[in-house]
Order: sequence, then C-alpha cells, then structure tokens
Amino acid sequence: MTSMDDAAGRHGCFDSPARHLELIGALGDASANGEIVVHYQPIVQLASGSLVGFEALARWERPGLGLLGPDQFISAAEQGGLIGPIGLSVLDQACRHLRVCHAREGVGTLTMSVNVSAYQLADAGFVAAVAAVLDRHHLAANLVVLELTESTPIADHPDIDERLRALKALGLALAIDDFGTGHAHLSYLTRLPVDVLKLDRDLVAGLIAGSSRALVARAVIDLAHGLGLTVVAEGVETSDERDVLRDLGCDLGQGNLWGRAVPPADPYALVRPPGTRPTARATGAVPTPSPAAEVVQRLGPSGRAAGPVARRVAPGKAVPERALLEIESGP
Repeated sequence: MTSMDDAAGRHGCFDSPARHLELIGALGDASANGEIVVHYQPIVQLASGSLVGFEALARWERPGLGLLGPDQFISAAEQGGLIGPIGLSVLDQACRHLRVCHAREGVGTLTMSVNVSAYQLADAGFVAAVAAVLDRHHLAANLVVLELTESTPIADHPDIDERLRALKALGLALAIDDFGTGHAHLSYLTRLPVDVLKLDRDLVAGLIAGSSRALVARAVIDLAHGLGLTVVAEGVETSDERDVLRDLGCDLGQGNLWGRAVPPADPYALVRPPGTRPTARATGAVPTPSPAAEVVQRLGPSGRAAGPVARRVAPGKAVPERALLEIESGP
C-alpha cells in the first residue's frame, strides 16, 4: 500500500473527496459481493462467569487490504447511504448463526447484540426489515438486542422514538451503546424504551477500586439499576477491571479478557467445544425461548447464573478462538 492507503486503512478516511467517493463505491460493491462479514465476541455475566450471549461486529474483507474494522468504513457507509443494506446484512448473518446454535446445540437462551445507527432508524422501512429477518430465521425477537450507536444524535430524527417503540413491540431488547461518550446523555435513559446500558471502554480502562473513575462508574451503574436496566461493561481487558466492575454491581462484561471477536470456524463452533459433534437435539425441536421479561430479568442485576446451559468461564482465561465458549446442554 502507498502511504495514503496506509492512512486510509488505519483511520477509515481519505485525504480527498475523490478518495472518499472511491471508498463509498468500493463499499457498495462489498455489500453486494458478500465482503461484509461478522465476527462474534462473547458477553459474560460477571457474578458467575457464565456466557449469556454475543455481540456481532462487522468486518470488511476488502480485496488487497485485508480485514478492516468498523471504525475504518462504517462512517463512510453512513455518509454514502449504504449503512442500511450493510446493517441488515450483519443482522441477517448474526440471526442465522444464533438460530443455528439454538437448533443444533439445544442452547435456546443465548442472546445476540447487533449495532444499529441512527441512520438506519431514520429509515421508515427499518422496523419491517428487522421483522422480516427475524421471520426468515424463525428467531424469537426477545433474543436479539439492538445497540444504539452514537455516530449521530438520536434527537436529530423526530421519528426515531416511534420506531424504537415499534421495535420494542416486536419483542426486541434495546441498548444504549458507549454510554458516557459521544451523544449519549441522561435524557436517553428516561426518553427511550431501552433495556440495557453499555459502559464505554474509556470508563472501564484501568479501573481501580476507590478511584474517581470508579465512583463515576458506580453512580452510572446505580442509576441504571434504579431504572431497571442491565449494565454491560465494554472493553474489559484485565481481571482487576473485572473484579472492580463486579464489586460495583455491574451485571455483564465484554472484552478481550474473555476473548477477541472472531469468526466462527463453522456456524456451530460458537457454542461447541472443538472436536465434539452436535448433540442429539439436532433433530429435535428447538427449545422455546423465554419471554422477553424473563430474559431481561435473567441478565439483570440479580447476580444469578445465566441459565442451565451456561458453563463458567475460568477467571482471566480467554475463550478459544475456534470455539469461543464451552457450553453444556441443559437437561
């Protein structure tokens, strides 16, 4: 790559309008050619170390440049009007993999979190498109969490509140992502019908018990719990950060401490240890998912285990890339 390409590859931007248009054009082809892929990062309950779900993270397998992270192309996709098809492609892939895990392994309670931008929510057809994806994969809506990203102030789009309520009516859970940075502010917690608050990694990094940052984190966690919200800490890298967050009452954690976002070796490796075969449940009925209220309660501040299917993750031990997490079938 040239030095200009290096800069573009690292920062997802180009130093001229022509380069920017080139990136948008390439993104249009990427969406059509299946170059947008999904990697999965586990989300773990801090009190028990049990797996509760995954976050689906978009990657661009760009020919000649390798694998690009979302910070290198999502902004251009939004500006170029391509975030709609790209976002739906990510949602479709994530729902397909989650359904496969449930059907083949008998694990019917894992959730999948997918990022959604305000640009997508501004689209009048977005709610119907999400419903169509869920219907296509025969997936219960209460197992999908839509994370509202902070690339654009939600208040800029007057119809978004109504669409969020329509998504809630479908049964999906809603999360505020990166809380404490960007455009997220306290009014979102009372105005929007959200279920989950995700602490930004800047608040988590280097967290020390008794520090001013820990006091801020505790205040946010207590506020969220007072509103009946589940709290997820993003970017947890060390066991010390995990322990402080757990002591502060944070419900769930996500970060490299438990495993980087990786592609599944096959659609079932998300929940099956390497070298094992699908369970006998593969030919049976898919377990009936619990109601949305029960899912929120299961992930909430009670501190109880995520459910009978979850196996504890060894403290400080990263999840193997080929299997992500070991799960044992329920009774």
